[in-house]
Amino acid sequence: MIEQIRKRRGDDGFTLVELLIVIVILGILAAIVVFAVGSTRKDSVVSSCTTNQKSVELSAEAVKVKSGKYPLTATVWDAAAKAPVGDSTNALVVPQSGALLKSYPTSSDYKLSYTSADGSAFSVGVLDKDGVAVSAGCSGLT
Repeated sequence: MIEQIRKRRGDDGFTLVELLIVIVILGILAAIVVFAVGSTRKDSVVSSCTTNQKSVELSAEAVKVKSGKYPLTATVWDAAAKAPVGDSTNALVVPQSGALLKSYPTSSDYKLSYTSADGSAFSVGVLDKDGVAVSAGCSGLT
C-alpha cells in the first residue's frame, strides 16, 4: 500500500513517520547500551578493589611468615624505598620479591588503607575517592 502511494507521488524516499520510528528505536537501543556500560564499570571497580585488597592481605601474611609479625603501618609506605633488594623484613612492597607486592595497588576510584599498630594483627580498609572510609568494603563503592 505504501508503495502504491509512493508511485502515485513519484517519491521513493521515506515518510516522516518512518523516520521518527527509526529515531525512537535507535534512542531506546542507545539508552539500553549506556545503562549496561555504566553498571559494568561499577562491577569492574568493585572487582579490582577486591583483588587489590586480597593482594595486600596476602602480602602481609607473607611478611608474617618470613619475619614472624605483620609489617607496622608506619613502615609499610617507606620501607620499600629503603630496603635492599630481597629484604622483606618489614615491608609489603619490595622490588624483585616474588611473594610480595611489586607496587602498592592504586586507583582513582578508591584507596586501600593498611593498618597494623603492633605487628600482631592488621586490617585493610577501603576509602572512597575523597578519603572517607567505606563501611561495606569494596562492595560499598559507587
